[in-house]
Amino acid sequence: MKILAIRFENIHSLRGVHEIDFEKKPLNEAGLFAITGPTGSGKSTLLDVITLALFNRIARLNTAISPTIMEDDGGIMTRNTRSCFAEITYASKGQKYRSHWSVARNRNNNLNPRKQELIHVESGEIIESGTKTPDKNQEIIGLSYEQFVKAIVLAQGEFNKLLRAPRRERNKLLEDITGAHHYRKIGSAVFERMSALKREIDLKNATLEGYQLLEEAVVNAKNEHLKVLLKNKSAFESELDKIKAAVTTKKNLQEKNAEKLKWEEAFKNYKSDHQVFKPYGDKLILHERLSKYSPTLQEFTKVTDAIHTLQLELQQLLEDQKREKYTQKNLLSKASQLLKKELTIENSLNSLEAFRIQIETLLNEEKLSQNNTKIHKNQVLSHCKNISNKGYPLQFSDSFEEFEKTYSALQQQINQTIADSGVKTLSDLLEQIREKRRAIEESVAFIHKKENLEKITRQFDKVSEEIRESKAKIKTYLEAKSKSEKTILQISEEVATLEKEIQHQRMYQSLEAHRNDLKPDEPCPLCGALEHPYALEKRMENVQETLLTEKRNALDTHKKLVISLQTNMQALEKEINRNTNENNERQSEITDLLATLENQSRILGWNPQESSEVLKNKNEKLKASFALLENTKQAFEVLPEFEELAKNFQQLKHWNEHYDKNKSKRASLYQGEHISEDILQLTQPLQKTIATLESLEKQISNVQEKLDTLKESYKIQEKKLLEIAQIEGFSAIEDLQKGLLKVEHVQRIRERKEELQQLFIQLTERKKSLDEQIKSLKTADTDVRPLTVLSEKASELQAALDKTNQDYGALKQELKKNEEVRQQRQALLDVIAQLTKKHLLWKKMYDLIGDKNGNKFSEFVQDLTLKQLLGHTNLRLAEFTDRYFIDPTSADKGSDSLFVVDHYMGQARRSIHTLSGGETFLVSLAMALALSDIAARNIKIESLFIDEGFGTLDPETLDQAISVLEKMQHEDARSIGVISHVDELKKRITTQICLDRTSLGYSQISIVG
Repeated sequence: MKILAIRFENIHSLRGVHEIDFEKKPLNEAGLFAITGPTGSGKSTLLDVITLALFNRIARLNTAISPTIMEDDGGIMTRNTRSCFAEITYASKGQKYRSHWSVARNRNNNLNPRKQELIHVESGEIIESGTKTPDKNQEIIGLSYEQFVKAIVLAQGEFNKLLRAPRRERNKLLEDITGAHHYRKIGSAVFERMSALKREIDLKNATLEGYQLLEEAVVNAKNEHLKVLLKNKSAFESELDKIKAAVTTKKNLQEKNAEKLKWEEAFKNYKSDHQVFKPYGDKLILHERLSKYSPTLQEFTKVTDAIHTLQLELQQLLEDQKREKYTQKNLLSKASQLLKKELTIENSLNSLEAFRIQIETLLNEEKLSQNNTKIHKNQVLSHCKNISNKGYPLQFSDSFEEFEKTYSALQQQINQTIADSGVKTLSDLLEQIREKRRAIEESVAFIHKKENLEKITRQFDKVSEEIRESKAKIKTYLEAKSKSEKTILQISEEVATLEKEIQHQRMYQSLEAHRNDLKPDEPCPLCGALEHPYALEKRMENVQETLLTEKRNALDTHKKLVISLQTNMQALEKEINRNTNENNERQSEITDLLATLENQSRILGWNPQESSEVLKNKNEKLKASFALLENTKQAFEVLPEFEELAKNFQQLKHWNEHYDKNKSKRASLYQGEHISEDILQLTQPLQKTIATLESLEKQISNVQEKLDTLKESYKIQEKKLLEIAQIEGFSAIEDLQKGLLKVEHVQRIRERKEELQQLFIQLTERKKSLDEQIKSLKTADTDVRPLTVLSEKASELQAALDKTNQDYGALKQELKKNEEVRQQRQALLDVIAQLTKKHLLWKKMYDLIGDKNGNKFSEFVQDLTLKQLLGHTNLRLAEFTDRYFIDPTSADKGSDSLFVVDHYMGQARRSIHTLSGGETFLVSLAMALALSDIAARNIKIESLFIDEGFGTLDPETLDQAISVLEKMQHEDARSIGVISHVDELKKRITTQICLDRTSLGYSQISIVG
């Protein structure tokens, strides 16, 4: 993997867009280059850009970057900016890729979620975008973030700590550096698994104690009792069945006798219903005898109904004729009133049509003059509006004389305004307006900058005061901290003294346990005395222990106070630094604004020292003179409107007079507005009444003819029916009609007759069946005991049977439950055996690698890792110096200190702590390079960055270290960047990426070589 270029904007102190191309001169030719600059200039920021663009991570924050983390920590994005991005172009396995990361603020000043994408450079294809981009970079490069920062970005300070730390701390650092935390987790997991199994076994054993089983003798006795209960149960059931059969027979006999009584009652009801039905049966017989005359009677009825219907229809037609004649008379009267002359039905329609044509002609002439009046009035109103919009309010009035006076006076005013301005032409006026407008714009900008200057100055003064107050607070906190630290020393001495005194006292009080064990009349095991006068003495409360507790509480309180004061001072120092940086920026802005105001003041002729309020008054005067010029411009522009207004106003007066004349002539003949509708409302009803009356006369004649014909037929049929009535013994036709029933009535009578016949058959058959059943039941009823006695006996037997069943069920359930408990207990014993087997296995694992915190397995693995790392370190160290060799056996022995073999001192073994600062740096650098070799064992690494540490080297060793790095660069074709502010290194490595701080607190990048 090789880094080809980085590009970024607004990251940490590097404001703006920056780009470093490692493929261009001089970086591509140098191979070994230095990244230099003062502390805080942003040297390590370049490494942050790389990891941010690839993995959304930076070394300063041990987590993925999110908007929340950026807001809370206030890092990554340069202050007072709204967006930032980081981009890296790299090569891997012969392909080029570009990974981009960016964040921006929205309109609410909140950070949006990050945008990240990976692009294939040659094809331009977006390979991945969004939150999965870091995973895709890891897949292509072949290194995770943790491996990347160990293989490519070497912070050798971690290895300096690693070399000097005690064994346990050293293993923890090595675990953090290699990312091998899972071994600690495995050791801890073994402990947890073993402990969980032990707890589960204890829980199961406790549960086992809750299973209580019956003894075998008790179980056998209960089984015998169960057999006795079963025998009794069978005897009770047999006797109960006999009693129940006898009870059932007696109850059935009672029920049948009761049912026979109900039958007798039903038969009485049948006879009563049959007697009620008899008159209806007689009517049915008469109906069936007279039914042969039914067609003749129906025909007579039909003729009678038809005569009645026609009489009603004739009466209705005569009433309609009378009503229609009345309507026609009213319409004719209304038409005479409209035309103002008497009309007849013969001439009414023609007269109304002639009047309509006359009035419509007059209305058309009136409408034409009215439309022309509206057209010219609208034009006059439009001119009034245009004149008003140009600054000269003109309101139209329906009084033409008043309006003419108004607009004439306004026209004279406009002419006077132009004359007073002294401007002859509109072009001269426009030139003066342009000059005045430019002056106003310049003045507005000048005032805005002046207000901004005053605002920034006030902020500068306020923040300066805050800085002074913060420094005063720090001084107060320092005094309080010093006082608390002295108190801590004093209390610590008092606590140590009290602890010694209490320890001595406890040695004496330990004899009390022996005194409490002494018993009366028994010899003391120490002195042999039989009396123990001090054995019953009560122990007095130890006041010194209470005092010690109070002293310790006071000591903790003062320590917490010191920590709190230290935290507050650190927060105040950060605030002072932030406020100082902000004020430096404000001072720069103030200087820039003063220079700008000085330049603009020469153009306007204003004094930049004057306040913004005074400048605003000057600006208002400029605006007032500008308004006067604008008024004159409006006067020039409005004159043509007045000429057009005068022409349209004369036309308006002409057409208005013509409209009044036509309206007066038409009103003398007709006052309405819709003549066609008024005439139509008369002619249509008149035509309708004429046609309706003609139709009614024809209908009356037809109905009268039909009525006469039906009356003749009625007389013939009436004579024939009277003869039939006499034959059947009736005196009138109505009696003959009454003898014939309606169809539905006949149907109901026949149905009732059928129901009574069926009921008689059913009652007869039911009586026969009941007699037979009663006879059979009497034969079966052999038990002479009464029903009440039998019922009581059955209840007694049932109660005895229920009690037996209950005892039998309870005993059987008890035995069943005992068997279930036995099976559950055996199953639990099997589970405990399995768990115990597993526990023994995990106990053996625990003895080998397990403990609560995972230290045992982690330390074993880290000792192996350290031994491997020391082997690679010695290979790299040999390239720097042939004097030292790190002894790998120091890792095997688990020593708290690593040892080196000094070849210059007769193979003497020395602790790593005896090395000088420069020697320690060389060893830690060799170890960092060794870890890079291990981390990138299967990946070709073509870019390497080494962060700081060269300041401890003497010139000769520094030269030697750089020579080794140059050798590495030539052998592996790597691009190696060394981050440092050491002057000697700057001279030795001529190709440099320089970072310089500006006066505003930001940094700039330059590349020299």
